[in-house]
Amino acid sequence: MVRDLGWQVWPPNVPVQVHFADKDPIRNQAVIDALEVKVRQSGSNFEQFDYDAPGHLFADPAFPAYNANAAELLTSRVMEFLGRVGRPCGPRNPFPALRIKAV
Repeated sequence: MVRDLGWQVWPPNVPVQVHFADKDPIRNQAVIDALEVKVRQSGSNFEQFDYDAPGHLFADPAFPAYNANAAELLTSRVMEFLGRVGRPCGPRNPFPALRIKAV
């Protein structure tokens, strides 16, 4: 059974990038696949990255599942994604309250 996360239609032109540890005990591939279908149906891009990491929150050094190499790769992919899609601000932003500050 795929859990409904509350979406009916994904907004157009809002790309998605998701990151998961392959050994994450709370990962639900059916939910990820359902999200991918909705995103692609809207015409938006969907990217999924999987990491050889021991569990949930693998990019947070405060947690036992922390994996420095995976965290660094995740960070570089997110920064590249944000550079590619630009800041989600302005008249075409479907989420005007969301502001991303350049680092």
